[in-house]
Amino acid sequence: MKKLLSYLVPTLLIVATVATTVSCVQKTPVDPKKDPLYLGKMINKSHAIDSSEKTESGFTNYFIIGDSLSDVDGLSTLIPAKFNNSLIEFEVSLGGVGYGEQPDGTNPKGINSFTNGETAGYQLSKMLGFSQAMKPSNIFEKTPKYDQNGVKVFGKNYAVGGATAAKLGFPSSLMLNDATVDIQTKALLEQHKIKDKDLVFMEIGGNDLLSLIQSFEDQSEAQHKFMMDGINRIRTALFNLLNNGVKHIIFMTPPQMNFVPSFKEHFENFEPKDDEGRRINNICNEFYKALQEVLKEVEQYYPKAVELFDIFQDETIQDLQKKFKESRNNSPTVDTLNSYSKSAFEISINGQPVNMSPAAIGNLIKNPNAIDPALVKNKEKKPIKIEVKIKADIASGNEGKNIDDFFFTDSIHQTKGVHKIVAEKLLAIAQAIAQGVKK
Repeated sequence: MKKLLSYLVPTLLIVATVATTVSCVQKTPVDPKKDPLYLGKMINKSHAIDSSEKTESGFTNYFIIGDSLSDVDGLSTLIPAKFNNSLIEFEVSLGGVGYGEQPDGTNPKGINSFTNGETAGYQLSKMLGFSQAMKPSNIFEKTPKYDQNGVKVFGKNYAVGGATAAKLGFPSSLMLNDATVDIQTKALLEQHKIKDKDLVFMEIGGNDLLSLIQSFEDQSEAQHKFMMDGINRIRTALFNLLNNGVKHIIFMTPPQMNFVPSFKEHFENFEPKDDEGRRINNICNEFYKALQEVLKEVEQYYPKAVELFDIFQDETIQDLQKKFKESRNNSPTVDTLNSYSKSAFEISINGQPVNMSPAAIGNLIKNPNAIDPALVKNKEKKPIKIEVKIKADIASGNEGKNIDDFFFTDSIHQTKGVHKIVAEKLLAIAQAIAQGVKK
């Protein structure tokens, strides 16, 4: 029994007796696996703020739960919020031609995202008529800081690049285990009052699949444990929301990994062409099958509350590729197989570039005093400033090519043109939901 499903939620069982006026109050353990309606009931919502507004779409609020496919300023906000203290000051940004948008007149700070523009979920907020661009939030935010029509509110996009459903191992755990999908929903419910006409877009699982493929021995106990931990946390996240009043969720599955540049040598036209391709398919199919069981269970308790956008199906991806080519006038320069850019890290400590592995960064976070004193100026007076820039620069051989002709910005993430098409698909689903909301 996984950790999240084995903890017991106390409830009160009042037993009245006919012969006396005495009532017995007893704590009764409730197994969430048997009764998922208890999931999320212990979340403290006493400090939640009403951040709703009227829109032409009919929705009163819109939130995002997810990973890098929806992250806009999420990772760059989470890490400083978690780690900044008197010893360390973090600054995280995304850049290069393949990530984010540089500052301009309409957005003086620019945006940090794992595409060369706005993500699909972020665009959907604008399409639904919400008055302001979405802002990030996370479990560490305790004070509302964004202005919405004269009122201070929390951010509404909880997506974080690299986030998983399951808990990660060191060193990734230091950065991302406070952004698993269940914790994202907990933060949302602690910070925002929920209304009947609110909408949540949730997408998760892509990073879980990558970890299962790349970091575990096949059929091992550790691999199975990681997979089921992720599935159980997705289950918890959905019931957290639904048990606390959310009535409308768009859930986007993770995609298969049979079309991404990371594994392209193992597939042809979505079909595996070697043992590694078949192994990747088997892992993805097992995860997807378990996810389907969760969605079936949710449907039993909350019929029609969750609308599915299934991008795991080859037909869905093929349709996205077709529409992407059409958006580029079917130009022969369109590339749906290869990535335009290659991602890399740039790290500096107090303004001095350094070469550090992720494990070394993790050790530094755990013990700031272990840093080489030669790298630190004014150590006695100022915190160590660590600047991390995640860049996506033009890959070798792509000089002179247009990033907008590429389906992928890097080996796993799509370009903004693809995100726009996905946003339009999400809008169609949201509009169908809105027909019932307006009644």
